[in-house]
Amino acid sequence: MEKLTFPESINRTFRALLRECFFIKPGVVTKVHDFTVDVLPLTTTKYKDEEQLKSPEAFDVPLMIYSGNKGKARITVPIKEGDTVLLLYSDRDFGDLLENRVQINSAFPGDSIDPCSGHPIMAIPEFFTDIEGTPIDKDNIVIENQKTKIIIEPDGNIILDTPGDLIANVAGDSNITTGGSANITTGGTATVTAPEKVMITTPLAEFSGVVKAVEVIASTRVVAPVLAPSEGSQNNFYDHIHNENDNGGPTGPPIYS
Repeated sequence: MEKLTFPESINRTFRALLRECFFIKPGVVTKVHDFTVDVLPLTTTKYKDEEQLKSPEAFDVPLMIYSGNKGKARITVPIKEGDTVLLLYSDRDFGDLLENRVQINSAFPGDSIDPCSGHPIMAIPEFFTDIEGTPIDKDNIVIENQKTKIIIEPDGNIILDTPGDLIANVAGDSNITTGGSANITTGGTATVTAPEKVMITTPLAEFSGVVKAVEVIASTRVVAPVLAPSEGSQNNFYDHIHNENDNGGPTGPPIYS
C-alpha cells in the first residue's frame, strides 16, 4: 500500500471530492428545443486508475440570451445542433425553478444536498477553437448572420452589407434627416406609392430623361412635356395653368420656358 504524508492524504481527499464538482464545461449542442438545448460535455474526468469518463449529457438547459424586461427586450441568435457552448452548473440543485414564474420574493428549495454536483443551469453560446474561430474586429462593432453584415464604426459610420432584401415595416411616421447629400441608386425600378399625395419641396428640381404624367387629378400648375416647334424632335417643357381641381378643363395658352 502506498504510504502518504498527511498533506498528501488531505490533497488526494479533496481532489477526489472536487473531481465530481462541476462549475463550467465546454459542450456541444445535440438538440434544440423551443427555449432550451440538450448539451453533451466535451471534456472527460480522469480518475486514479487512469480511466477517462465523460460527464453525462445535460437535457433542457436554458440558453443564455441578452434579455430584459421579462423577455420583452431581447437579442437572440440562431442555435444549431453541433454548436459549441459553455455549460454553466449551479452550485445547488435549483429544483422546479425553471418551471415557475420568478418574482422578487421567490424562493425555490433544492432537492439535493450535493453542491456543485452536476446541475446545469445555463448554456452560453458560442465559444470557438483556434481552428473554427474567426478574427475579431478590434475597432468596430460587427453584427453578422452568414451573408449579412452590419458594421458600426467609432466615427459614427454604419455600414450594411447584404445580398438580400432590406424590408422595413413601420406603423407610424418615418423621418429621415441628413446633414449632407442623400443618394439613392437602384438597379431596377424605383416606386413611390402614397394613397393621398407626394410632396416635394425644393427651390429647384432637376430631371434627366423623359418625365411622363399618366394622370393629373388636382393641380394649380402642371408642367407637361410638349413638342417644341423650335427644337425639332426634342421634347421640351411648356407651362400651362389649370384651375384647382380642374382636370381636363380649359387652360391658358402654353408658355415656352
